[in-house]
Amino acid sequence: MRIVVTGAAGMIGRPLTRRLREAGHDVVPLDPFRPDDAEDGWVRDDLADLDATVHLLERLRVERIVHAGGISGPMVAPEDPYRVFLTNVVASMNLLEAARRGGVGRFVYCSSGAAYGDTEDDPVPETAPLRPVEMYGGSKAMMDTAVAVYRARYGIDVISVRPSHVYGPGRRTDCLIRAMIGDALAGRPTVLGWGRGYARPYCHVDDSVEGIMAALLRGPARQAHYNIAGDQMVAIERIAALVRENLPGATITLGQGAPPGATRRNLPSIAAATRDFGYRPKVDIGAGIAAYAAWAKARGGV
Repeated sequence: MRIVVTGAAGMIGRPLTRRLREAGHDVVPLDPFRPDDAEDGWVRDDLADLDATVHLLERLRVERIVHAGGISGPMVAPEDPYRVFLTNVVASMNLLEAARRGGVGRFVYCSSGAAYGDTEDDPVPETAPLRPVEMYGGSKAMMDTAVAVYRARYGIDVISVRPSHVYGPGRRTDCLIRAMIGDALAGRPTVLGWGRGYARPYCHVDDSVEGIMAALLRGPARQAHYNIAGDQMVAIERIAALVRENLPGATITLGQGAPPGATRRNLPSIAAATRDFGYRPKVDIGAGIAAYAAWAKARGGV
């Protein structure tokens, strides 16, 4: 199939493009930023104009889309909410509407666990209330609503997937695991005023990519939204111990409890993704951190 992957220069988009091509698909990578070693057929576009996006999909004769592009976390442009809105909502709506007009097949929108905000259920089902606490999560919640409406009202095969706490090679934005590994390789101590007694639902990038591929290629999808996440909460003490184990000499000091301003994030339920797409995470935290540390060490940093 001919598949467009937006955000193709990103942590998820880049390996997703590679894996889809390895599976024999004709992939068009799309991103405003083009890496020096970019794949063939790269399209530089920010999807800011609806008519141009409609014409682009017509010209490319697209059959399926993964929309992984946009501002990639609450740490990016936190003081510029309008930019987050334009990038994550307006551009995403342009692509979704262009797909509707062009009769594109399955459209997978990459949302985020941040759309939930504070959670009460444990595990957290996709039907849990969306109560985002910052604009990034708000932008994902807005698009999750649009996905549900387009699916129900216009009959489009569109679904959103909600990755959560993705870590691993290729991450450029802030991440605790990235910071610990980077500090260790640079000979800096990692000093946190929080961490002991706190856990997060980390998921290795390889598992995230496999889950998104499964959502794109398998089915049918029985609902509009799916969690793509790890299968356990990981204690921050465990993360620190694994980094020390793989990078001897790492100095990591943890305080107590959750970071300031943190939302309450319980383990997302992956039962629906397992049922409909066969998704199951395969990379446990020990193997994931070992591979990440080895990758970073070979590169001389994160």
